[in-house]
Amino acid sequence: MLSHRIQDALQQTIEHHQAGRLPEAERLYRAILQVQPNHPDAHHNLGQLVRQMRQPRAALPHLKAALEAKPDVAQYWLSFIAALSDAGEVQTARSVLEQARARGLTGPAIDELAAPLEAVAMTAPAPPTAPSPAAEPLPPEATQGSPREAAQTPLQPAIDLRERGDYAAAEAWLRAHLAQHGEDAAALALLAQVRMLRKDDARAAELLQRAAAIDAKHPAVLRNRARLKLKQNAPQEALALAEAAWAAEPTLESRLLRAAALAAVQRSQEAAREIDAILAVKPDYAEAWANRALVALRSQQVEAAIAAAERAVALKPHLAQIWRMLAGLRLQHRHDLSGAIAALEQALVSEPDDVATLSDLGEFLRRAKRLDEALQVLARAVSLDAGSYNAWVNYGTALQEAQRLEEAQAAYEKALAINPRSPEVANNLGAMAKDREDWEEALRYFEQALAEKPDHAEIMSNKAAALTALERFDEAEAAARDALRLQEAIRLKPKAVEYRVLPALMLPSIMDSADAIAHWRSRYQQGIAALQEEIDEIRDLSKVSHKSFYLAYHNADDRPILEALSQFFRSKAPQLNYTAPHIAQWRMSSQRRIRLGIVCRQLSQSSCRSLHFLFHQPSRSSAFRSCRDLSSPNQKRCPHQRNRRSCRPLCCYWRSVAATIR
Repeated sequence: MLSHRIQDALQQTIEHHQAGRLPEAERLYRAILQVQPNHPDAHHNLGQLVRQMRQPRAALPHLKAALEAKPDVAQYWLSFIAALSDAGEVQTARSVLEQARARGLTGPAIDELAAPLEAVAMTAPAPPTAPSPAAEPLPPEATQGSPREAAQTPLQPAIDLRERGDYAAAEAWLRAHLAQHGEDAAALALLAQVRMLRKDDARAAELLQRAAAIDAKHPAVLRNRARLKLKQNAPQEALALAEAAWAAEPTLESRLLRAAALAAVQRSQEAAREIDAILAVKPDYAEAWANRALVALRSQQVEAAIAAAERAVALKPHLAQIWRMLAGLRLQHRHDLSGAIAALEQALVSEPDDVATLSDLGEFLRRAKRLDEALQVLARAVSLDAGSYNAWVNYGTALQEAQRLEEAQAAYEKALAINPRSPEVANNLGAMAKDREDWEEALRYFEQALAEKPDHAEIMSNKAAALTALERFDEAEAAARDALRLQEAIRLKPKAVEYRVLPALMLPSIMDSADAIAHWRSRYQQGIAALQEEIDEIRDLSKVSHKSFYLAYHNADDRPILEALSQFFRSKAPQLNYTAPHIAQWRMSSQRRIRLGIVCRQLSQSSCRSLHFLFHQPSRSSAFRSCRDLSSPNQKRCPHQRNRRSCRPLCCYWRSVAATIR
């Protein structure tokens, strides 16, 4: 029974391992070994996992234990020999290889594993592993160090530091080496690569010029010049340099760089074939998986890109660029916001001061409703780089959501100072001015945004709203119709409800003649009729403004217009037709009074204060009461004041009226 449980647990652990969930797989392998300390498969798989985590020496005891428990399993010999080679134990690896051959272990796999051992030691950046048969024939020198690589062995400590992602230590070691040994093309080229990894391309270019002056045809110089050209978006030049590096030294590193350059010049199928051939020989070459992900993404193979990227970062967790790519893919294609956040957090482990990553993380945290964390991350981003446009925009958005409006406006203004031609930031500032009802400033920002992006429907609609508030109706109607035209052209929201309602239901607040009143009331009724035909459904009532309140100023019978307006909204917005269960069966006697309550933030300045003059039977009503003295609330007359704090900014008006509801 125990053996069955162990086997089931091992199978689950292998599934975690194959899926790239290495910490969970490691924990489970160790748990199995606590129950069965000599389990050969658990030892072997744990050893392979530790090798994937770039700890070959830590893997050796487990791989040796597996081999001693089952010496007849060929894969255990191959894995142990490969780990010895990884750990630099070349002589021991050779000795174990001879033992394997003495036991009859032969075939392509053992021959390919023997090649680098017989050529002394591997120093190529690709991590040495037990290779499987290649999908495509490779020249023998592609999997072993060339004489020129052997000459670079004094630089191995810096290479190891680079492979672990410790770029600062690698740079320090190389500078000390150059100070001690003088100018050296290989050392300068490796230092240039480290500077590129630290995002200092200008310094990298200077170092490569010095290296080329010493030996322009050195493969390391050619490779790193190609890398720099790729970063500078000069793919044809990069490909020429990569081809020269491959011709000078046909190693896996040179071949992978050539594949990257092929992809950059849109020769993606050739690049994919090259990368697949490399991975067939060295399946744990992290940079090859990273390039496979990029090629798959260019070919619109999103899931394949995600799988390859996850494999790359499982092998080398310090590949921050791949973590960032994963974050975008998880969010855009899997809608996995938590997974995207986790990827960016991993990117920050190796690059904690990367402002672009901090900016994106802050925005993702805001979307995840983790606003306090978002603000903290974004504050750090703008403190590290006050010239980062994206960081200031994201910080402004988070501050605005937190209702820290003055700080949000300051953040947006800093972003606009960095990029004065940003329509998005100008629109955000206009929207904030709109919320403050500073319509002149809002209009100025909306026009600034439209100067850069005249075909943006939402900004055009905002301009129309500002013009409407300023009662510049001809311009407002023209802008609203432009917004509708633009919106329908890009087919964002069929029927464009808010863009149709605005021009149809325009109404000035005050008019100077009876003719003007008659004109606008007629226009308003015609607008309602047109909307009834044009609109199928209103889903978001917050985006619809009807200005019907202004009808009260006309000294006319509003009932026909308001009935039409009510019928329109009730037919197009089903959410308005809800009837509370306790009201559905309610009927009131004609002799019973009904108490009407109106609560409004601005009611004390409105004409509603005069409602008591409009009732036809004042003799049958109680006195009109205004609860304006909030310091001594009348609990009987104004039950809303039971929570004094929430009622303090309001004015409550109550009146009892004898009426019949029909």
